[in-house]
Amino acid sequence: MLSILIPVYNYDCRRLIYSLSAQAQKLDVEYEILVFDDGSSQFLEENREVGLLPHIEYRELKRNIGRSAIRNLLADESRYPYLIFMDCDVQVVSDSYLKNYLNHIREAPVICGGRNFCKKEDLLSINLLHWKYGTIREPRPGEGSGKMFLSNNFLIEKTVFEKVRFNEKIRNYGHEDTLFGLELYKNGYLILYIENPLLHEGLQTNAEFLEKTKSSLQNLSFIYKNMLPKEDARNIRLIAAYEKLNKLRITGILSILGKIFSPVIEKNLNSRYPSMLLLDFYKLTYFCEIIYTLENK
Repeated sequence: MLSILIPVYNYDCRRLIYSLSAQAQKLDVEYEILVFDDGSSQFLEENREVGLLPHIEYRELKRNIGRSAIRNLLADESRYPYLIFMDCDVQVVSDSYLKNYLNHIREAPVICGGRNFCKKEDLLSINLLHWKYGTIREPRPGEGSGKMFLSNNFLIEKTVFEKVRFNEKIRNYGHEDTLFGLELYKNGYLILYIENPLLHEGLQTNAEFLEKTKSSLQNLSFIYKNMLPKEDARNIRLIAAYEKLNKLRITGILSILGKIFSPVIEKNLNSRYPSMLLLDFYKLTYFCEIIYTLENK
């Protein structure tokens, strides 16, 4: 009845799998846990241990196929009508995590459980920016988040996934879940948000978070220019802001201002008191710069 699908990349997922396996064995349902490694170079020997557990298939891909393709592959290889997707860098915090999903399984075709972060006092300063963004800007578990969809922890009917898959044109980091959520919304599928979080352990350093933010904005620019119908632009906050500013013909100026002030902004974002407003400005001006460069090649 239940397929738990976990793409892995350069992360030790053993504790997560052991927790899920222990919970699943107590449920009176058929289940499988598919763990596919997407061309990792680290933790391969450690993660092979989970393949010895019952109802678990562990598979190593010879090359990295990307965040969208690996999720589609997991779904294609699954056997059961309900799919739970999760990232590998999380931990189960509730003994009834799987049961909580089963309790709501008839209420909506897509159910999001959300994610939590560690307490601030348990945090290293080099991870503060990612932590602050996650705790302030991402929706809290159980809160409806409009069209903001996070793929780190959700259940979906397999028949729905077969109609709305992750777009494999997106290979690099960022916004594959945004596009997936938009497709769910456009096709009229109800998304139910419940309090069933996983603890996000894989916090990036401040420098990593900024680099991945840039990467995700490059992906977003590709989506905007090549894949996103104009009527959908308003559903993505950053693109909607860009289009309003573009009508005022000031996006070129903003891209220049972003270059001028980026060293000062990055200094703040790497400090003990990173400003989310400055991060917003940083992202907007960088997006303006990408689009300006694409249009003036």
